[in-house]
Amino acid sequence: MLVRRSGLSTGLDGGDPRERMKADLDALRQIAEGLPHLISRLEANPLLASASARSPFTPEEEDWLRHFQVAYRNYALEAQNLIARYEHPLEFSHERLQLSAFLIGFGAALTLYSQSLRLVQTAEYVPLLRAKLNEPDAAFGLEAGFFDGLLSSYSSLRNFRSLRRTNADWRKWRPQLSRLRPPAGLDWGWLSTLIRRERTQVRRRFAKVLRARLRHDWRFLWRTTIRSGPRSRVGVQATLPRSAASASGGSSQESALSPEQLDELRAHLLPGDIILMRAEGKPTAATLPGFWSHTALYLGDREELEALGVPAQERARTRWPDFPLSGGRYGFVIEAISPRVQFSPLERALRAGYVAVLRPNLGARDRAAGLAEALSHLGKPYDFEFDFDVQDRLACTELIYRSYDHRGAIEFSLVKRLGRSTLTGDDIVNHYLSTTAERSDGTMAPLNLVALVLQTADGHAQLQPLAQAVEILRRIQGGWRPEHEEHSDRPLASGPSETPSTDHSDANPTS
Repeated sequence: MLVRRSGLSTGLDGGDPRERMKADLDALRQIAEGLPHLISRLEANPLLASASARSPFTPEEEDWLRHFQVAYRNYALEAQNLIARYEHPLEFSHERLQLSAFLIGFGAALTLYSQSLRLVQTAEYVPLLRAKLNEPDAAFGLEAGFFDGLLSSYSSLRNFRSLRRTNADWRKWRPQLSRLRPPAGLDWGWLSTLIRRERTQVRRRFAKVLRARLRHDWRFLWRTTIRSGPRSRVGVQATLPRSAASASGGSSQESALSPEQLDELRAHLLPGDIILMRAEGKPTAATLPGFWSHTALYLGDREELEALGVPAQERARTRWPDFPLSGGRYGFVIEAISPRVQFSPLERALRAGYVAVLRPNLGARDRAAGLAEALSHLGKPYDFEFDFDVQDRLACTELIYRSYDHRGAIEFSLVKRLGRSTLTGDDIVNHYLSTTAERSDGTMAPLNLVALVLQTADGHAQLQPLAQAVEILRRIQGGWRPEHEEHSDRPLASGPSETPSTDHSDANPTS
């Protein structure tokens, strides 16, 4: 049911709602394409055909299933964010924006519901597969009962009826599609087609789930379909770990850094710096293993990049006109974040409580080449499946890897996780720590620590003196978590043994 809420901003994240909606429409397109393809791969996998007639899965098959499960959850989290963000379309002041908000939110809800019902159909009566999907995995934040929670939620008549009530709102909105013109960049035709298709699929799949359950055990049908089922917008909360479910409410995480701290941090940044961060309110904090859940490359402003020679690099020429002319008080970063690789103002990217900045020890030519490589990936879709074997979509750490691996002395070691080559934020920090410890001959390490920001129990950020920062970083990598302890509020300092050179010479020419 549509509800008008009072006292709400008509913008999203404090910006132009149309720009936010265009980005969210791109994200929905990726979900609508990627999630069905993901589940189709499960349906076509030979392990499914033989799962009910053999011994437990091999380690390789277990890795494949875990990767599937994490990828499904990543798509589900993003869909849930869209649903929450547009749950109240009447909060927008203009009729065209109200309709756009409804179409995006309803399209996300139907897509997630429809594809989750496919997963229920696929695994419910395959005991070996179902048991594996219910096993916990602490490394990836998967709690016990993942599939059973999904099954209970998506086969609940109560939740299905809730979706049907939103379907009634769809019939109320439809006449406006022919009367109004969509805002620029918002394809109402595609959204309408998606909604019509998934409405039909939800009805058919829900009916098949009920018929199958009735054939197998009508008492189970009563317990799981009619009597139970958690109340939820589309039930995805029951399929996610508690930390991730709480993070998917759609509200934006605010930076723990004050404007004064951002000013101080900005004074120490140079184009090419690697920024690692952790934001407890972001879903990525629950979906990536390790402490550092997101990475970005600092670019600075146009003048800094021009002085470094980035626009003249062949890999950057076609993308340089897209670099913002203004709008970033602290400069810009380039980051792979849903829905695509994009430029973001530093203050918006740093919506985080914990920040570490690592500087590649590279000459100007190598640094310019690395940044040009990063710019060449601008606009590529975000990779919800974290697959380094494909290059047409990128995860956040993959942008760092493709920009800097084998430049100068930087050699990132990809780590096999769930049968795939990966690089996490923690892997990047470990590379810094290990290579720094090895340099007893006085030669420069591949990376140097520039800054470390920690959020304390009161929610405020503090920049750590570099004399202490390296040891704090080692403790974090060893499993210590700083969120409940107080830290020094001394200003950011530069010690001679820890401070990287800011020389822009070509001491390390491109190889």
